Amino acid sequence: MSHPGGDRARPTGALPPPKLISDRRALEAAVDLWLRCGSIAVDTEADSFFAYREKICLLQISTEEHDWIVDPLADIDLRYMEPVLASPSIRKVFHDAEFDVALLKSAGLGDLRSIFDTRLGVALLGSKTPGLSNVLRERYGIALDKSQQRSDWRRRPLTGEQLEYARHDTRHLLRLAADVEREIVERGLREIFDFECGRLEALEPKERLFDPEECLGYRGARELDGLELATLRELTVERDRLARERDEAPFRIVSNDLLVLLARLRPSNRSAVESVRALPPRAMGLFGPGIVAAVQRAARLGPWRPQPRKPTLTEEEMDLYDRLRRWRSRKAEQLGFDSSAVLNRRTLEAMVKEKPQSLQELARVVGIAPWQLARFGDELVALVRGQ
Repeated sequence: MSHPGGDRARPTGALPPPKLISDRRALEAAVDLWLRCGSIAVDTEADSFFAYREKICLLQISTEEHDWIVDPLADIDLRYMEPVLASPSIRKVFHDAEFDVALLKSAGLGDLRSIFDTRLGVALLGSKTPGLSNVLRERYGIALDKSQQRSDWRRRPLTGEQLEYARHDTRHLLRLAADVEREIVERGLREIFDFECGRLEALEPKERLFDPEECLGYRGARELDGLELATLRELTVERDRLARERDEAPFRIVSNDLLVLLARLRPSNRSAVESVRALPPRAMGLFGPGIVAAVQRAARLGPWRPQPRKPTLTEEEMDLYDRLRRWRSRKAEQLGFDSSAVLNRRTLEAMVKEKPQSLQELARVVGIAPWQLARFGDELVALVRGQ
């Protein structure tokens, strides 16, 4: 995954405005240009804070000279970008790629190759604050404007402030990637970094699954009696149904705290619902009928006394999990890089389940890299054996 570094980015004031792509012809022209680049910077903006089913609302691309903002909501099929994103000869520079990769794959772009994650790189180099704002400020004295961080990216037309915010998430990444790459090579960390970037390329998006028992974790739920808990569960089910129907984030229908309050009050008719002063007018209009339906349904079903969930790990496995985590923290401190690079969570959990008793068995654990086997194999096997 070796690529020549790009030139350092010019000062933002010397750059032309970002190019907004909102039709197929413009996207095809941009793709032709990107296919001739050795590296591009990539980022996405989604509606996760607003929608039930999150989707890409903007896709930002930067080269050394220009910034583009692709608008998928303008009826553009992002799959026209597949030749660029799937090309092994074009480095795609992300900062914290995991979320973006999941979104892009959910949008039908299943083949992403030659990913270079600058967040992974700076964490591997020992940064304790690897967020993009912190990294750019510490390395280059660049202060990013985060005023649009919670912006509703679904709204059109996009404002000038939104476009400027979006372009800065990729504008400096090629410069950062060149510096991070040089430092990783100097520190002898290239094998580790390339393996972890490859792991990102193989990630698959996870489908969101609703579990009504999640309400047991809401603040105040433990103080509810059986009938109130049943009401809380049914309110949670009703909220999820409405949120899915409206494609709206559930907490924007009504908050968890309000669900617990409603479970205590159990308003069983419209008049009782209207007497709940804490309920905002919008929630009253949207969710009022659902509140009544949920309360009445809970009354018919009777008290809910949740059974303790079976632990996912046995006591022996939990002990091993703790030993591995403590070892990982010590090793990360010794080596001076992020603990997830020593052993990521998924691989750690696989080791706990499989309990490899030899280097051969450890090599078969999903996620174990050759460099981890070579550097840490004997220590890990000894830990599993309890030595």
